[in-house]
Amino acid sequence: LFSEGSSELFVDTSSPMLSLNGDATVTLEQGTIYANPGATATDNVDGDLTAQIVVSGVVDVTQAGVYTLIYSVSDAAGNTATATRTVTVEKIPALLILSGFNQTYDGNAKELNARAEDSANNELDVKIVMVYRDDAGEIVASATSAGTYSVTATIDDDLYVGTATATLTVEKAEAVVMISDTTQTYDGEEKRVIVTTEPGGLDVDSSYNGSETGPTEAGEYEVSVTVEDANYVGSATAIFTIVEDPFGEPVAYANNTHTVYGMVTIDGKAASKGDDVVAVYVGDELRGKHVVQAENEGVAYVTIQVNVNEVDEQTSRFVVWDADQSDEEFQT
Repeated sequence: LFSEGSSELFVDTSSPMLSLNGDATVTLEQGTIYANPGATATDNVDGDLTAQIVVSGVVDVTQAGVYTLIYSVSDAAGNTATATRTVTVEKIPALLILSGFNQTYDGNAKELNARAEDSANNELDVKIVMVYRDDAGEIVASATSAGTYSVTATIDDDLYVGTATATLTVEKAEAVVMISDTTQTYDGEEKRVIVTTEPGGLDVDSSYNGSETGPTEAGEYEVSVTVEDANYVGSATAIFTIVEDPFGEPVAYANNTHTVYGMVTIDGKAASKGDDVVAVYVGDELRGKHVVQAENEGVAYVTIQVNVNEVDEQTSRFVVWDADQSDEEFQT
């Protein structure tokens, strides 16, 4: 080309001016309609080239993702200009509603209730993934044991997106604590009550007037029992009584004893092991005594060493004292 009034050759090396209509970055919700706003192009030689703009790339509004539209135009001299528009299609936000934050241990896995709603409060049929973490922040397969769990709920769906966090507290279950054998007989040894739990086998802490050691002296003691377990809570109190039998100490005769074996009943029922006392008298002298030593299948047994003062036929009198009787009832 020659410029007017000149013999010099003119070469067009300038690219067209290409401008996007609207923003170069666009974000829209999945499922909405996207209308490409296009672009304009002008050239210093060819003038308006808008009609010659070529657009490559498509936006699929049915699928979330990032899409790129490339606009290009060339003038008659082959000079090219390009511009790029990025369109991000996002999933539709949904509201996650969680409930059931406080539950009680029962050995089964605990889960929060979760549902999803759209902006019109319509419940959505979507998959919700729940992730539970323990106090240490570790992911756990299930929230089964008592404790506090942080929960993250996430919608897993092709169309909707949403997440929510909450705290699930699994409270300890209430255990039943039963205290028995609360009346025992003094023998100088440490005494402790019998503690059972429901469910059975739970660890417990017991104290006697505030001491972990069982008492040895006759008297009344306040017993406090507390369940020590990761999943259960419970407690109970009782009055523990150690009583002295009314017999006193047997008369002793050196090197002369006789062994008596017996089965002991009180009012037709087996005597209590470790509590009820059998005493043996010869005349008015107390010659021997012992607490009931064993119980097996409803039968109570005692073995007593009876002091003997001479070789002779003598009549013995056996007296049974019931430790549970406040009036010190005897049976002979």
